[in-house]
Amino acid sequence: MSYPRLPLRRTLLSVFLAAGLNSAVLAQPPAAAPASQSQGLIRGQVLQATTRQPVAGVRVTVQGMSPGVESVSQDFVTDAEGRFQAAVPAGEFGLTAQADGYDLLIQDGLKVRSGATVESTLTLGAPPAAAEAAADAAISPDVGVSPDAPAAADGTQR
Repeated sequence: MSYPRLPLRRTLLSVFLAAGLNSAVLAQPPAAAPASQSQGLIRGQVLQATTRQPVAGVRVTVQGMSPGVESVSQDFVTDAEGRFQAAVPAGEFGLTAQADGYDLLIQDGLKVRSGATVESTLTLGAPPAAAEAAADAAISPDVGVSPDAPAAADGTQR
């Protein structure tokens, strides 16, 4: 078997150039993955209605509402700062927030565009029964009165 004869200089030059180009290509840092332009972000925080303090441990559901995203449903639990975040395709979404001791909260109409972030603050209030009980306790004249306390001359207990 015979090989074609090439001038040695040309062969070595070709080998060195090829090796140099491969090294240059291999030495390049990997290209960053392009951000998906069809994705957006919903970022939010859950606060308690009266104190405006963050509520941790709230279950937040992100649900797609527009054609093409209606099958999207993601569940999250808020962190210690009451925050949550969801990467979603572009479209319209609704949020629900649930936690023990609070009313269910539903927020519709969040429109997410490609490459954009939508911010949402969800404010949870106590259920009506709990709110009424708290209000009753705040205005009840018997709060803090011992049943064994002696009655005053006007009939009230001290």
